Amino acid sequence: MRYQKISPSPRLQQYVRGYYVLEHSSQLSTPFEVKSSVNPTYAFVFNYGDCYQLCNPTVGNETVPSCFLTGISLSNYILRFSGTVGCCGILLWGTAFQNLLPTPPAEELLDRRVDLRVLLGNKADEVTEQIKAASGDQERIMVLEQFMLDLLEKSPNADTPIDHAVDSILRKRGMLSMDELANEVCMSPRQLRRKFKTKVGIGPKTYARLKRFNYINHCLSSNPNLSWKEFINYGGFYDQSHFIKEFMGLSGENPMKYIHQRKSLREQLLRSS
Repeated sequence: MRYQKISPSPRLQQYVRGYYVLEHSSQLSTPFEVKSSVNPTYAFVFNYGDCYQLCNPTVGNETVPSCFLTGISLSNYILRFSGTVGCCGILLWGTAFQNLLPTPPAEELLDRRVDLRVLLGNKADEVTEQIKAASGDQERIMVLEQFMLDLLEKSPNADTPIDHAVDSILRKRGMLSMDELANEVCMSPRQLRRKFKTKVGIGPKTYARLKRFNYINHCLSSNPNLSWKEFINYGGFYDQSHFIKEFMGLSGENPMKYIHQRKSLREQLLRSS
């Protein structure tokens, strides 16, 4: 299995964290499962292989559409691939993308995949077909870039204070107080909680917890041999017991078991690439 990330052009860095391509060189003889944890990131995803299954407590077992918008993941989930594996996506930065297209109420996006054809009509089908016809990664990324540029051209930038609040949480890796955040965007804590939940679907404190946990995952992916002390320091935790309690609350698993599973998945991906 090949997984590759690509950086966006400078013009799109306000909206796009990066692009990715996931594919396998031959048809899978047996299903391949990827276990993923809670995640604050939205993404546009386009399949040019067979559609795969999403498994989580909210939807059960669901075959994803050929193109979709992913919402925030509040629960651990499994992606089950079979047949031909080929998909690429746009990892979105914050919530500013919501100003570029009509999206459902934020709470309806939590733990779900929303068909882009419902949001964008024929445009979603056109982009999907262009990606299927592309000859390689470079052409696919060009299609994704143009897709985002077209959205931006039709809906000029109009960031809100809540977009800035989300960006601040992401920049600071979830390590800030809610009073600090409220002062930063010139709102009372109560007003911030109410408006944040309306746009994001969850409160700012929960979003910050997800981001902090997500950052720990990033550190683990970059260096699977991190020590306990490094985990605690990177996550801004007070001590080991605080770290374990928070970790289990979000992942549902003991940190040592989780780390072992991540290492096993990494080895599986390397063996099958």
